[in-house]
Amino acid sequence: MYEIELDVFSGRPNPRWVLAPKEAAEFTQRVRDGSTPTVPVDASEGILGYRGFIVRASGTEAESLGGTGHAIAFRVRSGVPGASTDPSAEQFLLQGVAGPGGLTDAEASAVSEQVQWDMAQTGSLDQADLAAAGVCSLYYTSWDDFSFWNGTRKPDNNCYNYAANYASNTFAQPGKQGGQVFTALTVSAIKAAMQRDGWVLSCDTGNLRVALVIWPGVDYHFYRKNLNDAGGSRWCHKPGRTNARNRDNSGNYITNPENCDRGPYTTWGGGHVFSNGVRSRTVR
Repeated sequence: MYEIELDVFSGRPNPRWVLAPKEAAEFTQRVRDGSTPTVPVDASEGILGYRGFIVRASGTEAESLGGTGHAIAFRVRSGVPGASTDPSAEQFLLQGVAGPGGLTDAEASAVSEQVQWDMAQTGSLDQADLAAAGVCSLYYTSWDDFSFWNGTRKPDNNCYNYAANYASNTFAQPGKQGGQVFTALTVSAIKAAMQRDGWVLSCDTGNLRVALVIWPGVDYHFYRKNLNDAGGSRWCHKPGRTNARNRDNSGNYITNPENCDRGPYTTWGGGHVFSNGVRSRTVR
């Protein structure tokens, strides 16, 4: 059996599905003949948006791959170091994103468009939202040491966990702690869910400053502000199950999340501030 995970979201859990027997047999042959661009599961660029497919084999398929010296868990991603540039295997796997992948037709269409675009490629902050933060005493964590997040905690904590500076190990979702998870992927719906969780737009002590962005109709993402050694702004983030980092999709340090390269997360959602002292009660 092959479990396929499309590594594409930052806030929501990635879509997963199982290949049907016919597709599984074809995929086994693709891997064994060397035409599938496979790299280790952790070999991800960590960008926002499409990051490849994570494949986990079990049963007969695991025996078939293992017996010929192939890994039974790997990432399929053309163009990354160590992989070929043939995208046909990704095109093959992409066919399963709707239905079994757990996505609506509209979501599947948006995700497919982003994946297709990516494979073909082989400003000031919102003062209205952040006015209250202007006089806040902010709490910062390291802008370049992410060892806390990038070890064993990495697969179970997302951008919302990083924003709250709390590893709940539950892939936290806005609104869950407050009793009602967000019901729409809009700025207003996500912010309302955050406020139910306890995020506020006023100051306390040791506050965190975060910013929200939206992949329209598909996913959400958060950044959190830190400072570099010279005292300059360095916004950091953790895209989904990948490493926490301090760079955008173009590889640049993030001094302003409103105008950095955010991939498909094109809607700017402004900022929120909340007390670092209550973070364990804010995400779940």
